[in-house]
Amino acid sequence: MFVTDIFAFRQDPDHLEGVRSVLSLAAMTNVIGFFPLILAKHPILYNLGSSLFFGTIGAYLGTCWGVERFLRLKDVGRGKVL
Repeated sequence: MFVTDIFAFRQDPDHLEGVRSVLSLAAMTNVIGFFPLILAKHPILYNLGSSLFFGTIGAYLGTCWGVERFLRLKDVGRGKVL
């Protein structure tokens, strides 16, 4: 939500670095927490860990790179030049 606001409403670039660092920290702690579930022998824990681990990585990558590019495409479609 905050990353979308940063790109959609063009704020100070220092805010972007702050949001990215907080987002990176949150994703890193989630990945570290969910990784042991991948090593579990129990099938339900393994499946849960895999889903959450790879889902966190996908959400992080999509947020860091996908949101900015998506909003740029939307602005180009409206005739705005960034």
